Amino acid sequence: MLKQYQIPARCISAGRACHHHGVGLVSPRTSYDAKPQAHGARTAMTTPGLTTAAKPATRKTFTFWSGHAVFYPETKMLKVDGSRVRLAPEVTNLLLQLASGDPARTHSKRVLMDALDINLENTLRARAGKLRRALRAGSKESQTLEDPVRSEYGIGYVLAK
Repeated sequence: MLKQYQIPARCISAGRACHHHGVGLVSPRTSYDAKPQAHGARTAMTTPGLTTAAKPATRKTFTFWSGHAVFYPETKMLKVDGSRVRLAPEVTNLLLQLASGDPARTHSKRVLMDALDINLENTLRARAGKLRRALRAGSKESQTLEDPVRSEYGIGYVLAK
């Protein structure tokens, strides 16, 4: 006499059989009544339960230093007082981590702020040096200067827009 066994209800839910029990139930998404296709034609198959992976939620912009600096995660660009600032790749990676909003990144945030302070200080110093050289040379670039700007992140020059 053949031995009968019980298939758990969770394995037969929604008309599907699980792969363990080998029961020949037809999935409700699979239809054997479909019209015959030409040889080699592809049909769209849908697998139940699969969804596309969503991107981690990041804000469109990330603002800090009382609104002086804005980071755009999609373009990986940092603007300070409206001027684009070139960033080192490791600083960009830290900014992206911070923009992802993981609360367990306090150490990374501290490292990021230190790296940004150094990076921005060097950028502003380089920009100020470049503008001083332009002033000495009397080039047309010197005519686009605005007044020196003092802010929370130091003293620097901003080019006129």
